Formats: sequence, C-alpha cells, structure tokens
Amino acid sequence: MNAADQHVIKRARQRYGLELGWDDLAALATLCRDRAGELLLTEDGRGHEQWLVEIHGTRVAAIYDRRDDEVVTLAPWSGNRMFRLAERARFTERGQEVADGFAVLVARVQGSVLRGGGGHAGAA
Repeated sequence: MNAADQHVIKRARQRYGLELGWDDLAALATLCRDRAGELLLTEDGRGHEQWLVEIHGTRVAAIYDRRDDEVVTLAPWSGNRMFRLAERARFTERGQEVADGFAVLVARVQGSVLRGGGGHAGAA
C-alpha cells in the first residue's frame, strides 16, 4: 500500500470511523468511476470529482481522481460528529466559497435541504 492509500485509510478512520483495506479503496474507486453515487462537485482543472457513495453501510464523500482512477481522500462531514462550517471557513472570498461548498455537502449527506439566503450554514 502506498502513501496515498494510507492517507485515505487514515481519513476513513478519522472522519467516518471506518476501517478500510486495499479492496475497499478499489471498491470506492469503482463506485466513482461507474457513477454509482451522487456527483457533488467536479474540478476539471485537477481532474477530481467529489462523489457521495456508500461503503459498509456508511455514506462517504469521496474525492476521486479521474486521471489515476483512484480515491485520493475522503472529505469531512457531520455524520459522525459535529462539524462547524464557520470554523473551516477562511475570512477571504475564496474561504467563503469553500465554506458554502461544505454546507451543500453536509446538507446532501444528511439528506436535508438548505433553506434561506445565500450565507453559509454556521453549524451543521
């Protein structure tokens, strides 16, 4: 297992409480490649896509690298613990965009619908 695989395994443990092995990483990549989840974001410049997929009964936000056909990390969300969006946002225009993106991700993972204005959700 290479360092990139170990990174994904570490993030799965930290962010979702999952113990994944190499076969699980291959399964995650297959789910993303086969479009077997919900596409959340596409980052064309880097060739990355963010997918909401399920593994071992848990929905995870996988960052998939189309070029290398592998999951490079698992994004955090509040499914297993409280996750404050305001703490993750930087006080810059770009940071606000990141916070708003996480708000959308959290809402989709939790099956909620964001209501109201254009600001970010504070705490999820």
